[in-house]
Amino acid sequence: YGYPHTDYSGGWISWPPEFDNDSFDNFGPGDGITSIDECAAKCQGLMTPTGAWSEKLQTCFCNIVAISDICTEPCIENDYIDFSTVPFSDISYCEKSICDKDWYYSKEYCDVAVKFDQDTCDVKLQALAFSATDPDLFQYGYPHAKTGASGWISWPPEFDDDTFDVFGTAEGITSVEECAAKCETLKTPTGAWS
Repeated sequence: YGYPHTDYSGGWISWPPEFDNDSFDNFGPGDGITSIDECAAKCQGLMTPTGAWSEKLQTCFCNIVAISDICTEPCIENDYIDFSTVPFSDISYCEKSICDKDWYYSKEYCDVAVKFDQDTCDVKLQALAFSATDPDLFQYGYPHAKTGASGWISWPPEFDDDTFDVFGTAEGITSVEECAAKCETLKTPTGAWS
């Protein structure tokens, strides 16, 4: 259908409030749209650069906003399956949530449906702002970095004993660079900094 990239992570395509009016069309069973395939075909026909399908709501969203103006909702997770003409790694997080006090999409949605908490969102936004400025750790042997406020490396319980070492200021580790350098000396395939 012309959408090579899909995302199931729970963060969903959004846009700044100035693009909120007439920024998407939505369709459902009443329009003959009952699956993600039919949704993608509908969005393709409308030539929208992105779209989303909600199995829970049985609703298709075809987003009219240009790729250069979209972002990912930073604080509210949803069950949408987003699809796009560009990789999701090219789409940054929005500076504010759709329920931020300066945006406030809907009282019913923000206060009742998702029970939005501004303080929790602010903490997450600070973490995302930090991750956006993370240095390139390639020089330490780690060419790939996954940054953000959620989702972290783990393993099944049978590997729980002695699976990691922890270092902090007492060991002279005070930055993500020093952490990566330490992990490199230990030849670990992965690491994390908090």
